[in-house]
Amino acid sequence: MLGAGLLVWSIQGLDIYRRSSGWPTVEGIVIQSGLDEQGFRALYEYEVGGSVYYSDRISLLEGSTNAALDADELAARYPEGIQVDVYYDPYDPEMAMLRRGSATPLYVALVTGVFVMLLAVAGVIAGTWDALERRSGRRRSLNRQRSTASDDVDAREQDLNRLIETPRTEDPKRN
Repeated sequence: MLGAGLLVWSIQGLDIYRRSSGWPTVEGIVIQSGLDEQGFRALYEYEVGGSVYYSDRISLLEGSTNAALDADELAARYPEGIQVDVYYDPYDPEMAMLRRGSATPLYVALVTGVFVMLLAVAGVIAGTWDALERRSGRRRSLNRQRSTASDDVDAREQDLNRLIETPRTEDPKRN
């Protein structure tokens, strides 16, 4: 499940990343920024087609909180009142970000997801193979038991046939 989740997340993220490379920009303004327990937060507003939108997404992967980058650096870069370029999805203007960021984490997640899925498939194959081997091993041992029992019966029959075919001679002591 983890592998499938990573695959889905990374493929969706890579699709958004690919589309976002062509997103237009519009001027916006940071209306609130600061540090909290999770890192840096910024809320900005921007206008597209006469409608005002608000977002707190810094980049595609970073969301509104950014613990990966130095929070002090971001606070200095995006203080309240500063004008910023906002990248927005022309088909869904509510989806916006201040930075396009890097797709490297998405590729890492994709490769990890593929690797985990391959391990899972290998585990299923190995488990199935093992079950089949054990099952065929049981059959072989049953066949061996049957053939041993059959051999015992055959040997007894041969002994009986030899006794029957052997001519009887009179015991000289009996007379």
